[in-house]
Amino acid sequence: MLLELMANSRDEYFHVVHTAYLCEKTAKRLNLDAALVKACGYYHRIGIIRGENNWENVREILQMNNFPKEVFRILREYLDEREKIVSKETVVLFFCDTVTSSLSYLFSKDAQIELDYRQIISAILDKKMESGIIASSALSFGEVEEIKNILAEEKNYYDFLR
Repeated sequence: MLLELMANSRDEYFHVVHTAYLCEKTAKRLNLDAALVKACGYYHRIGIIRGENNWENVREILQMNNFPKEVFRILREYLDEREKIVSKETVVLFFCDTVTSSLSYLFSKDAQIELDYRQIISAILDKKMESGIIASSALSFGEVEEIKNILAEEKNYYDFLR
């Protein structure tokens, strides 16, 4: 499926690879199921191979390929607009996906830009928290701060997004 995604869109393929890496790293440090969160990082945009990345397309692909129920649960929380983000794993996916998207966007505008990753990541995550999208989640403020630190420490990795 990932090869099909790469054939469809190299940018989306690389996006999910980077997101999955950050998901795994963050989940490990938070003592969450790192393999589960990493899998969700890889497959959260797999609906694109059916034209649009929406919950319906992702659900069909997951069903056809017999994905575990836990992957369904997290990706449904993340992609289905009718669902609330509750699990810590979904918040990790949400934050890692958002950081990857935001930094990729900034680098697409200026590949040589020098960024203060700690400041940018903190601002991105604070803005997402203020939106209320994770208000129902089980994540503590301390864990949010830990996620900020984990993601800010990856400054050398972000050169791969350039």
